[in-house]
Amino acid sequence: MKLKNIFKKNYIIGASILSSNLSKLYETSNNLLKNGVDYLHLDVMDGHFVPNLTIGPPVISSLRNELQNAFFDVHLMVSNPEQWIKPLSDCKTNLFVFHVEAFKTNQEIINCINKVTSEEMEVGIAFKPNTNIDDILLKMCTNLVQVILIMSVEPGFGGQSFMEKVLEKVIYIKTHFPNFTIQIDGGINVSNIGISYKAGVQMFVCGTSIVKYDYQSAMTDLSNEIEKFN
Repeated sequence: MKLKNIFKKNYIIGASILSSNLSKLYETSNNLLKNGVDYLHLDVMDGHFVPNLTIGPPVISSLRNELQNAFFDVHLMVSNPEQWIKPLSDCKTNLFVFHVEAFKTNQEIINCINKVTSEEMEVGIAFKPNTNIDDILLKMCTNLVQVILIMSVEPGFGGQSFMEKVLEKVIYIKTHFPNFTIQIDGGINVSNIGISYKAGVQMFVCGTSIVKYDYQSAMTDLSNEIEKFN
């Protein structure tokens, strides 16, 4: 399944399962999808790139076996993204998102992108809140990368507050590189999802603002805030 296939409107909302009860991962994920969530956002952390540890390929593979038609957006907060390419391809990951900060040069980033593409996954590159947007890199990524992920919290833990300053990056990318789908992740809720959409975000990652509430009601409330700007 390709990213374009899950865009029923001009925006999509995904749920970050990091914020859920991981002992009921399948039940939660299945219920989220049944109640209108467009995709599942799966955070992989290695304890090095960020201090936290989360799930890996064995868990994702088990989840895939039960949710064969779901769109899996895997966000890698890891020091060596390349070692995860084949294992996540084997899990039938749809979108492989890695951090530019994990590499020293733009060419290393491009090399990683090409390896991901060779495994028939779509690609996203992620920027921490304080990482500057590199025009040269984005030009190199044209036609290679589907998604630009802008972190609106420091990566590593859920439940943090939204950093509104990152919307300046969103506006810049939307203006100068309109072909990318812009994703935002971190502290997204009804108070900021509308302004994020207005800035140019099309792909939202929501954690506690969905999983800690009634799923269907939360999705309706989030969508209604976006629709105010449509």
